[in-house]
Amino acid sequence: MVRKAAALFDAGMPCGAEANMAKLLASEASWHAGEAAMQTHGGFGFAKEYDVERKWRETRLFQIAPISTNLVLAFLAEHVLGMPRSYSLRRANVRPSLNLPAARPARFGRSV
Repeated sequence: MVRKAAALFDAGMPCGAEANMAKLLASEASWHAGEAAMQTHGGFGFAKEYDVERKWRETRLFQIAPISTNLVLAFLAEHVLGMPRSYSLRRANVRPSLNLPAARPARFGRSV
């Protein structure tokens, strides 16, 4: 899958779906391998001497960087499966309003 995406990229063709599917498959496989290693080592998996905890943390990184699994799934749903977009780019770029409501005076000693 990775080689197909790379070949499409080298040929200058669209490769978003193939690259995203390869990233999703690889990140899931590495997570399951890291989880199996952690389960095999048990409590010693967290010991820095065994180097399992670092690999376990790194496998989690593959799921969230450079793009999260949820965004990969949203891309595949929209561009491969033809489903409607489940997020709004317009809403993602809107900054939250800084017009905060006035603070209420504290009522110490009274039940509210």
